[in-house]
Amino acid sequence: MKEKVDIKSVAAYCGVAISTVSRVLNNRPDVSQKTRENVFAAVQKLGYVPNNSARNLAKTGSDCVVIIARGRGNPFLVRIISAAEECIRENGCFSVIRPIDSQEDELRTASVLVAENKPLGVLLVGGRSDYTQEDIDVLGVPFVCVSFTNAFGTLDEHVCSSVSIDDAAEAQRAVTHLIKNGHRSIATLLAVEEDRSISDLRKAGYCAALVEAGIPIDEGLIEYCGSFDMEDAHAAALRLFDRRRDFTAIFAITDLFAVASIKAAAERGIKVPDDLSIMGMDGLPFTRYTLPELTTLEQPAERMGEESALLLFSMLRSKNNARHLTLPAKLRYGGTVKRYNPQKTQVKGTVPNKSGIA
Repeated sequence: MKEKVDIKSVAAYCGVAISTVSRVLNNRPDVSQKTRENVFAAVQKLGYVPNNSARNLAKTGSDCVVIIARGRGNPFLVRIISAAEECIRENGCFSVIRPIDSQEDELRTASVLVAENKPLGVLLVGGRSDYTQEDIDVLGVPFVCVSFTNAFGTLDEHVCSSVSIDDAAEAQRAVTHLIKNGHRSIATLLAVEEDRSISDLRKAGYCAALVEAGIPIDEGLIEYCGSFDMEDAHAAALRLFDRRRDFTAIFAITDLFAVASIKAAAERGIKVPDDLSIMGMDGLPFTRYTLPELTTLEQPAERMGEESALLLFSMLRSKNNARHLTLPAKLRYGGTVKRYNPQKTQVKGTVPNKSGIA
């Protein structure tokens, strides 16, 4: 089978950056004549057929897409960005990527980069879920919310596109998995109280699962970390263990929180899953290598990234083509959830032990 020739192949053959090939194919003036000739010669020799879908979209004079990643160093967002960037390259464009801290304002950062780069559009990877029309007026270009929706905002659904999981429904599913394994006293680690974003949505799912099972909501089993950082999650888990020992499981709203909880449990002499079950959410690849392997709900990060770029290009082709795509998560069985047996005697205030890893 003949190997596929793409824009990366042309760039590698010429020994130039992908963005340089893109500028040549888009007839941009900021490329030397010699480089231009080399690129066209490579295109002819390799048989590369440019994908014109992006270059013929909106005549903005730019082949750039801005990507804002809210959550500096978050490995989940890195996977989304990598897939989005690949799709953007395949469509003859290049990316300007700016990571920011989870406390920073992604729209303010995006507005600055839009003014500087005059992009086709923006991908907001991670962000608030309460945008108003006034908030987004600063952008002036099409944008896609990636890994979140505007669940708490007032935007008309035709203003922007989004691609995400259903955070509330998937969180409910995660907690229900614990309940099906016999757990009825389930704590949770959340980020920020009333953040009007993912933390609130996943808290809603946690509460919905308990209510559906006829389990009272115990506010004393809800612990806020103050941020999405592992260090803060570790401190929060220690606070929870020091305050209560009558729960049998933890639902951590992110895998990072779950890993921090495993460490905190070990520091308090609590064995996972023999004494305590822990359920994560996100499906980060490295959590396959924790001891024990984390049981979690896996988000389709790579598909999320690719679909977000395709949604943006679709919006550029048609101004009234905004879409909201909800992707399913997948339950990934590990070794941190164990069936609870109430007949066993608790040891050191920890959870009973029974076979039945889930």
